[in-house]
Amino acid sequence: MTSIPVWSQRRFPMIYDGDKPTAVIIDLESFEQIELVMENLINREPEPEDELIAQSDVLRKLADRVMATAEPLVDWEKELDES
Repeated sequence: MTSIPVWSQRRFPMIYDGDKPTAVIIDLESFEQIELVMENLINREPEPEDELIAQSDVLRKLADRVMATAEPLVDWEKELDES
């Protein structure tokens, strides 16, 4: 079964103001799918694991450790594309 992803820009016609895209035309069925996803994201309950990590300061310590030892990539976008 082949399907077009709901989030693909190619699926929806664009409205331009000069050369700048300013709006999208969307069918009601797609809008309802997107609306459902957005409502679920907005109204989702926090994960208990997220709260535990935030309260324990583990994430901050890990980030500090990485920042102290890691070397920044010069062309990180290229590195991501090749992965």
